[in-house]
Amino acid sequence: MIALAQKFSATLATIADATKRGDLSSGQAREMSAEQYQLTHMQFELLSLWRGIEEQDLARVPDVEAKLDSRQ
Repeated sequence: MIALAQKFSATLATIADATKRGDLSSGQAREMSAEQYQLTHMQFELLSLWRGIEEQDLARVPDVEAKLDSRQ
């Protein structure tokens, strides 16, 4: 997640620099930064979901092991 935040910050800095140089209009910069925000937000959501799934899987491991032990 830290890497996502760092990438997002670097991308925003690049957009800001391009705007200062006149390579992008302020409208283009707003649109690009909004798109980057949405993309980063979705990536954070996905990573959070995966973390939750992994936590659930790890929580089930002892249950599965206990069931296997009780059958033997």
